[in-house]
Amino acid sequence: TATVWEDFGDRAMSEERYGLARDALTAALHVRRSPALDLKAAKAALRAGSPPEVLTLAPMSEAGTDPAVAARDYLPLHVEALAAMGRGADAERLVAKYDKYLAPGQHERMARLLANAWVRGGDLQRARDALRAAGADADSSDAAGLLALYEGRLDIARRLLRTSQDQSADMALVMGIVSRV
Repeated sequence: TATVWEDFGDRAMSEERYGLARDALTAALHVRRSPALDLKAAKAALRAGSPPEVLTLAPMSEAGTDPAVAARDYLPLHVEALAAMGRGADAERLVAKYDKYLAPGQHERMARLLANAWVRGGDLQRARDALRAAGADADSSDAAGLLALYEGRLDIARRLLRTSQDQSADMALVMGIVSRV
């Protein structure tokens, strides 16, 4: 049963039907838990616009005793979920805890996610600080676009957000606002 639900969830993910994938993969988890299945279900929940579910579907405690595995597999999902919820302080604490286990490319991504979390939480100064920590490419991130929007620089916000990969309902609302103004 779990295999059938997982296969169905995988097909739904490949077709970008994230809500359906989340439901199918969660059903598979009720039958059989595994770290790989936890991560799939959490990713589907995040893409479906349910970031709080990430924290319960793939808790950091499921990563086991290897902090490198936690940093590689679980941390990005948790930080992205916390960022989507605007919980910058929680995301920052989590990144700090696993910082020494991050691969070099992950530091920049975590800094961008932290900036996004601070923007969503309304702390623009901390968002700027996080973008500075992210380095040169940070000026083209979604967080930089949101920051420009909140500062009233619509032309820059429009240019930066036009290429956004974020498919959340919040970003769709932001894009709607930017396109109408």
